[in-house]
Amino acid sequence: MKKGRKFELLIQTLEKHALSKNGTIISPGHLNDKITNQLREVDILIESKIGNSNISIILECRDRKAIQDSTWIEQLYSKLKDLNADKIIAVSSSGFTKPALEKARQYGIETRTFGEIDKTIVESWWQVNHIDFISKQFRIVCFYPCLEDEDFFKKHSVPGNPDEKYVLDSIGERLLTMTELFRENIDQFKYLWGSLVPNGKVSRDRINIDCNVPERELQFVFNGQRSKILNIVFVADIFIVGEKIPLSKVSSYTSADSTLSHVIEYDGFPIKDKNMFRIIRSEDGNATISVSKE
Repeated sequence: MKKGRKFELLIQTLEKHALSKNGTIISPGHLNDKITNQLREVDILIESKIGNSNISIILECRDRKAIQDSTWIEQLYSKLKDLNADKIIAVSSSGFTKPALEKARQYGIETRTFGEIDKTIVESWWQVNHIDFISKQFRIVCFYPCLEDEDFFKKHSVPGNPDEKYVLDSIGERLLTMTELFRENIDQFKYLWGSLVPNGKVSRDRINIDCNVPERELQFVFNGQRSKILNIVFVADIFIVGEKIPLSKVSSYTSADSTLSHVIEYDGFPIKDKNMFRIIRSEDGNATISVSKE
């Protein structure tokens, strides 16, 4: 990922939060250069329709430690003149010098900043400084597949590892582990967690999954041999985990004269491949949630 790309994607998310239904936003975007007649890349491109007119807005982003000076503003003004766009917005994570702001006003370039602010502002909205994260979890103890070839396991010494890719799925011809197959079917067994409490006792249960369905054939595969799976009996420990995820930081996305939105971040979220939980709160109090990998 190129330098500054995470910042561009974050600003795209913030802009999408406020975008009307008539608008589209992409990052990166491309517009035609009126001089070279070639496509040029822009960090973020918003296209919308106002009345009978199509409007194009460019957002250029800089995530740098140094405060941005008038040189960047001059570059953006030149870029705006060359491209078929109606407006350009400069977004900086470090702010702008006074001459840069003066030049931006002269050129009609809107400036926006994004930066961390005092976390205690969240208490004035929700009176909380953490998120209670509750997750239903399981741990497979053992499994017993019933196969079309009843002698399959007599012929082959199959290790009982739930994380080995034993299952061939006819849909997409993909290989699955027993753990993945159990997780895909977990919605059938919501009742198993009904009597459990967060960080309380573990329940060991015996769960049967019927695999003999016409729309999807599952085969057990081992050492090049395979047999159709009719059903699988799992023995699994079922439990609920509760965690308090502390507030990590609050940032403000602002224009020259107003705050557009706040970003409230809770880092270290215990979701596979996604550790950042964000709440994007607009000034009218509306909020949306995003979970991503950082």
